[in-house]
Amino acid sequence: MRNLDESRSRRETPIQKEPTAMDYVAALVPPVVMAIAFTALVVTIVKSQGGANKAKEDAIVDAALARVEAAQQSSKPAKA
Repeated sequence: MRNLDESRSRRETPIQKEPTAMDYVAALVPPVVMAIAFTALVVTIVKSQGGANKAKEDAIVDAALARVEAAQQSSKPAKA
């Protein structure tokens, strides 16, 4: 019975190993990769703003807004 108790106590206290350089690298790589990907996404979004088609896109949006406003005004009854 004594041997059983000794083996339990040895199992309950796991031996902690000293962290190696690879442990640190494995812990740091995912956040660094995500930071680089996020930065690339933001740069791509900022670069895609404006450009040659900006005036054309703005005109399309303005025309759509004008149509919506005209439809709303024509559906309202005139006040007497």
